[in-house]
Amino acid sequence: MCIRDRYIDEAKDSSTLDTLLLLRYEVCFSRNLDAKRKFLQAGQRYFHLSQKKNQGIDENDLLQLLDSAIVCGILTPAGPLRSRLLANLYKDERSASSQYYQILTKMYLDRIIGKTEIDNFSSKLQPHQKVAANDQVSVIEKATLEHNILAVSKLYEVISINSLASILNINAVSYTHLRAHETPEHLVCRLLLEKKK
Repeated sequence: MCIRDRYIDEAKDSSTLDTLLLLRYEVCFSRNLDAKRKFLQAGQRYFHLSQKKNQGIDENDLLQLLDSAIVCGILTPAGPLRSRLLANLYKDERSASSQYYQILTKMYLDRIIGKTEIDNFSSKLQPHQKVAANDQVSVIEKATLEHNILAVSKLYEVISINSLASILNINAVSYTHLRAHETPEHLVCRLLLEKKK
């Protein structure tokens, strides 16, 4: 546990917190989760905080929390919990005014996201959200690749590796090469191809 976590936990345990101080704690805790790249938990907390109306919180601050929730939802790895978070964000009427609404819509409706949209979204991310993991793939590249593979699987029953690579903006490799040097992204491609046979 780092020193930041310890102080956040101590602040939470204080019984003398007023509403605004407690809200400040919750925002700090959400930002801490975001900084640790625990995007699902951060996105859920940001969304929960953005719902706190009539508590003396400025509407612009609530919209900023909603934007943070959308960003974290988009960066979250694919899965049912991410789908639930994206559904909640998409159905919130305030999301339509967000600068991230277009990419949120495509994620929620399982539409393919193009490279220009990914680059545009990436340019708005904070530095810790752009960091590449051990496999030299950034969080946004991995999240959109997973999303686009799922979107392609709903559109095509049969697709060649070259066509799939073109849609996903990755290098095409032979099927034998895929099996020999599989990365998690290529494994998903192979499984999709085998599933369709």
